[in-house]
Amino acid sequence: MKLKSIPLDNDYYVYGRINQYGDVGFILVDGAHIIIKKWENYDFFIHSSVDGFKGYTISEGRTGTDICSGRTKKEAINNMVGYLAKISKIWFNRYLGYIIHVSGVSPRYIT
Repeated sequence: MKLKSIPLDNDYYVYGRINQYGDVGFILVDGAHIIIKKWENYDFFIHSSVDGFKGYTISEGRTGTDICSGRTKKEAINNMVGYLAKISKIWFNRYLGYIIHVSGVSPRYIT
């Protein structure tokens, strides 16, 4: 599965619980694009956490899945850099492919 594509707009979405009944879907969040060295071709963004955690989360744009978090933006980014240093891009691409298979592609990439 080819995961590289161009986002359609500057909106960012996370995948999570959309109501108190446990339904899940994509939620529009106020995010900012971030670039991680050696991972420049990935669509990562940072946003305030939406799961009740007080802090910031870094998510992946095609899937809306959260990758790392921290109490501050700096901590979230440091956690992300550390996490990405421990995994391979091959594994990460397979993981994203699985998430897309299960949850679909973020509205950031589709109309």
